[in-house]
Amino acid sequence: MALSLRSKVQGIEDPGRAAWLIDLGNVALAEGKFDEAIESFDGALALAEATLTASHPARAASLAALGRVHLRREEYGPAREALLAAKSGLEGSLGAEHPRTAMVLLGLANADEGLGNVVAAEAGYARAADLLGVTLGRAHVAYRRALLGQARSARLSDRLEDTVEWLTRACGGPAVPASLQGACVLERAEFEFTAGRFDDAASGFTNAAARFETGALADPARRAQALLGVARSQRALGRNDEAARALDGARTAVQQVKGYVPNVLSLIHI
Repeated sequence: MALSLRSKVQGIEDPGRAAWLIDLGNVALAEGKFDEAIESFDGALALAEATLTASHPARAASLAALGRVHLRREEYGPAREALLAAKSGLEGSLGAEHPRTAMVLLGLANADEGLGNVVAAEAGYARAADLLGVTLGRAHVAYRRALLGQARSARLSDRLEDTVEWLTRACGGPAVPASLQGACVLERAEFEFTAGRFDDAASGFTNAAARFETGALADPARRAQALLGVARSQRALGRNDEAARALDGARTAVQQVKGYVPNVLSLIHI
């Protein structure tokens, strides 16, 4: 209602309307309404391109918002394209070391990881962590997410000692944000599996699955990923019945995902 009234009073090409559209898109994204979020962010970008200069921060903000929703839907190619354009705009308008630029670098590292570009992802996480640690502080959840990305990159490169170091820095201490705790438990379980400690891995994956099951931080796609980890661990231990039950749980979790098809679907052979 407020947005409609604003359009009538100030005109459809009011530049400030782009910020309103981004706000609406963020609400839709938080509610898992991905198509609505993309519609709002696309509208914000079109408005910014029609009314503002190419280097204006509002245009970059619209591109970054599009990148975020593509990341949430695991559409890593489109996410990377949007975030690269956002990075260029933010570097030109706010500077290469601005915290908003650093957040886009973190998103780009996520996209590279999703595309299998582990070397590029690790470099991106490292650069994002350096900037976020300075601009937002080392207690900020975004800084810890960058460190956790470095831990995943090291594990995927079979550098287990480096993995331990980054995991400790990202997930150690009493002040780990609640929004990061499930991801930390999940990554520790992946580390234990890679190290061949399958009992510890099964326990960790089970813990992670429980954290993603209910409440404000419920995430059926992450729960499916954790349950798949349980199945992998149990199968490595020769416990095929337990593995089958975990796979059934992963299938159920995937069916609860709304708005996109998670990549884990192809791994559990539904």
